[in-house]
Amino acid sequence: MLSRLHTLSPQLDSAFRHADDAAKHDAVLGACQYVADKLPRREEIINIGLDFLRGKTEGRDELIRKLQKFSEEKDEEYFLLNEQQSEEARSRALMLFSEARVASAILMAISNGAGALDDAIYEAAMSMDDSDVLIPRLQAILQPAG
Repeated sequence: MLSRLHTLSPQLDSAFRHADDAAKHDAVLGACQYVADKLPRREEIINIGLDFLRGKTEGRDELIRKLQKFSEEKDEEYFLLNEQQSEEARSRALMLFSEARVASAILMAISNGAGALDDAIYEAAMSMDDSDVLIPRLQAILQPAG
């Protein structure tokens, strides 16, 4: 069965599978940071999650709970707004979708450990209109040194 990351980019999936754990973690952090930087505004919970991925904060269980709630709320708002016909509503809906995907990517990395890092990268990439920009950056992170 193909991974979700493989459906995004077979080359990135291969690089991920052959990378060591430190490179995988760095790629997840890089993906989450990159897409968070593309958000028009960034909620504090995203910053806290990024800090956690960098190893700067404590309180894993509380952070997981807050990220789950944040992601669920943004998804719910997204679905409500996406049904509306106005361009303004659709624009806002896309921003909510991106916020939810970034939070979900961080959540996957934090709560599911090494086994879900590829899904975290996929989720982060789905928050962008053009994930093709992100893929080469991540491949460079995943390449063995030397």
